[in-house]
Amino acid sequence: MTAELVDEVFNLKNTGMRVVKADYQMKALQKEMNIFFNELARYEQHKSSMNKRRVAVRLSRSSAFAAFKRSYIRDRVEYEELQEYARE
Repeated sequence: MTAELVDEVFNLKNTGMRVVKADYQMKALQKEMNIFFNELARYEQHKSSMNKRRVAVRLSRSSAFAAFKRSYIRDRVEYEELQEYARE
């Protein structure tokens, strides 16, 4: 019975804590992607080495949600000059 309860709590039921954590992660992803899109817009307006570097920092593996941002760059041919920063 204890094993069933543990399984139910941790694997089957969507506890309040899971809902809160999922909401927190979604908001963090939205915030990070908005920052990334702003950096891309800045780069598009003025293609300087400084702006390119700012985008590259957002694409680094240590950056939050890097996989999402790298995938976005890899899927768009208009960012060919940024492909080197989006490699796996």
